[in-house]
Amino acid sequence: MQYKEKLNKLIEVLSIPTYYDKEDRMIQYLKNHLDNNKYSYKVDDLGNIYVTKGEADSYPCFVSHTDTVHDINENLTIAETIEDGDTILTGFNKETGQPLGIGGDDKCGVFLRLEMLETLEVVKVAFFVGEEFGMKGSKQACPEFFKDVSYSIQFDSPYGNTMSITLMSKPLFNIESEFGDIVSPILRQRGIVKWERHPYTDTLQLMEKFDFPCLNIAAGYYKYHTPSEYVEVKDVRNSYELACELAKALKDKTFNKVNRHSVVENF
Repeated sequence: MQYKEKLNKLIEVLSIPTYYDKEDRMIQYLKNHLDNNKYSYKVDDLGNIYVTKGEADSYPCFVSHTDTVHDINENLTIAETIEDGDTILTGFNKETGQPLGIGGDDKCGVFLRLEMLETLEVVKVAFFVGEEFGMKGSKQACPEFFKDVSYSIQFDSPYGNTMSITLMSKPLFNIESEFGDIVSPILRQRGIVKWERHPYTDTLQLMEKFDFPCLNIAAGYYKYHTPSEYVEVKDVRNSYELACELAKALKDKTFNKVNRHSVVENF
């Protein structure tokens, strides 16, 4: 029953049309969810949402973005199919039957943030607007919110086995550090074996502004930024379980500043 409930929740999030600067419905959905669960949160003038759960001297933080590259289509419907025993989710136009981008980038991330918020007793979560066209929201990330954050994790890397070792050629964490020593074996054990040089996402802004280590890890979406985009549910589930393992291993730890000149040539 729990698996089906989580699947329905993922489908619910994926069903919300959202596009750059047209994120009102996703923002309202999140506000309703946070209100219904009595979470403490703030919304800034841009529409970024900042949530704090529990009290601590330092917090883990999970982030996602609320926009996609797919134009708003009121006929977006999510189809669920089974391939080789795995559940695949795709978007299509309920009137024409034509494929529509499902927006797993980054609605899968939105779903995973909500799951981490529900699971962890102490956590901060940020939902940023306008990532797809220049990180609009995270460029204005609130320093007060992040002043007691120990590290940040975003799930906005494609497929089920990738992560960003650099964004804009800048390392998100120092591999040869306590943080790197803790997270590296967990990532590999969970199948995150392709450490890629990606262009950008919100964690780049957080690392540059606040100098704590960051991760950007697979969220289970494929053929992203195309009408044929789809989501593999097993990969989303693996991402959630990975996040729980990382949070447990990193609990109550604080870390030195990121070494921006870390050598990552072997990855």
